[in-house]
Amino acid sequence: MVVAVISRIAPTPVPIRIPPKVVPSRYLLPSHLHNHSLQRSIEILKFPLWLHAYLSKRPRFYCVWSNYKASTKPSKSGEQHETKMLRDILQHYPGQDVGLKKDVNLVFVHVSAVKSLHKLPAYVERVWKRVDVMFVMYGTHYNVPSSSWSMKRIYRSGGIVTFSPEGFLEDPLGVYNTCCDIARHQFWAVRVIPSVLGMLVRKYYGDNDSALLALDNDDFVYDFVVNAIDEGKFSFGRMPTVGPSWTRTKSEDWLAEQAIVLSGGPRSILEHALREFDAKYANIPHSDYIRVVHDSIAEEVRLSQLHPTIMEEYRRYVVLGTEKETKTYTSDSFEYRTPPSFEFNYKSSKSHPQPS
Repeated sequence: MVVAVISRIAPTPVPIRIPPKVVPSRYLLPSHLHNHSLQRSIEILKFPLWLHAYLSKRPRFYCVWSNYKASTKPSKSGEQHETKMLRDILQHYPGQDVGLKKDVNLVFVHVSAVKSLHKLPAYVERVWKRVDVMFVMYGTHYNVPSSSWSMKRIYRSGGIVTFSPEGFLEDPLGVYNTCCDIARHQFWAVRVIPSVLGMLVRKYYGDNDSALLALDNDDFVYDFVVNAIDEGKFSFGRMPTVGPSWTRTKSEDWLAEQAIVLSGGPRSILEHALREFDAKYANIPHSDYIRVVHDSIAEEVRLSQLHPTIMEEYRRYVVLGTEKETKTYTSDSFEYRTPPSFEFNYKSSKSHPQPS
């Protein structure tokens, strides 16, 4: 629980009046009309009206996550400047920065620090159990696509679920049925990683030709998974690495590549899975498969969390596996669950929570 109490917060300051399109010189209250620094900060950060309303309603506890720390040597970095501007704005609201370890209503994250957000104390627990905690991204950075340069909510609700090869082999129907239940939720999605499906197929059939022949003869052991992908129940594909050069065109090209694979039906899906497996594991000893596949799953999940479109929607990232995996492969950025232990947090599953 938050230790700070209302009595510790400074007297309520005069609130800022911000319009939808943020024109501070016209909409600030008289006491702020000559505060040019404040006006400039609001304009540069594109401080949104909904956040202004949320912060003005009652005192909020918050923290700021950025690569810049106040104790470090001052610099002219954009991140340092933008973080200072954010703090200057926040001091005009009836709230308090309670630090990184206490319960908060909001976590402000600089756009360049999203990739390290999983290091925030109790990050996974905050995401899973505290669905009322909002994550708000701000700022600009040369290593991040310019499409992400604005103040916006991220990790809103629901989640994305995938599975490990061991988890599937131990309880295939349990994993499949759990995935089907998850896929029916509006704000949840199931994603099958191609190389993981390829590994399952290769372990069972031994070679690609035998697997493809079984599929052609309607005798494929994993036809229920391939059919679920073909029917659109589960998404399928490898996540791209999004860097500063990521554009709308590149995003559309990536989606088009996925669409081509899916448009070919079950055989195209299986062929793609086997190609992805061969590309990743062809030169790796069988004894290292387990270690490498877990590294690959972790990489795929992290890429999902950092993808601009996905991070704006999905909150939780879950890998369905075995009981042993849940104890062995702990993560500070996503969850390992067995099918029976997976549970929705219905506050974040049924709808996008609205600020209140």
